[in-house]
Amino acid sequence: MVWSPDKRWLAFDESTPSGNKDIYITDWPAQSKLIRVTNALGDDLYPSWSPDGNRITYENYYDKYIYILDLSCFLLNRVCDPHPSVVTKGSNPVWSPDGKYIAYEGYSELCDTCNRGKIFVIDLEMGESSRQMINPEGINCNWPRWAPYGTRLTINCARGIYIVNSDGTGLEQLITAGDMTEWSPDGKLIAFRGDKSLDSNLGKPVGMTGMDAELTSNALFTIRPDGTELRRMTLNNYQNVQIFFWIPYEPVSSH
Repeated sequence: MVWSPDKRWLAFDESTPSGNKDIYITDWPAQSKLIRVTNALGDDLYPSWSPDGNRITYENYYDKYIYILDLSCFLLNRVCDPHPSVVTKGSNPVWSPDGKYIAYEGYSELCDTCNRGKIFVIDLEMGESSRQMINPEGINCNWPRWAPYGTRLTINCARGIYIVNSDGTGLEQLITAGDMTEWSPDGKLIAFRGDKSLDSNLGKPVGMTGMDAELTSNALFTIRPDGTELRRMTLNNYQNVQIFFWIPYEPVSSH
């Protein structure tokens, strides 16, 4: 589930009556409209908005391709092409904040497993020839996520969470375990899912005593991009964190 840049729409994948998953959008917070925007063979997954809010990119699990779909006809009542355009072979695409690039998990035309565990960034104007791998050689990684300022990404790897520049330089290990990173809208925090190997470094979280303080399932953590201020955010030991996202917050005016 992802917010549109203007915070007025949510995009998400959801099962259809036929059993496949397609991409839907709904207005927020009214939720008065529920619009199905894809209808293809196989599951359409992991939508990501373009910075202008008029398009989404997503993957089709059946053919292993990444697509871009113009949403103008749904959102602005414009005449637009209802057919998505192909970007490249891959999975879990994420649009950069400046709209120029898409980061994604790799597949290969020759072999579905050849590029598994590799993270690529592609320049949308230059196309396939611009594809560049950004994760450490020999380390399997997934789940690329752009920082709000657009020059760096987090990637989840077999050896922990890393931060890397979009050209593959400046690789730094953020923490030794965890996955499913999501940047806060202001870029000051990174939320991620972690396990008891992280919790053991924190001691008992505030408000927890006895058995509840011993983490046995996945929990939600936050950390700053410089690796400081690691915190466990979920206190209930019996809630196994599966999915989460940041809710945009607009301060109430004092006037």
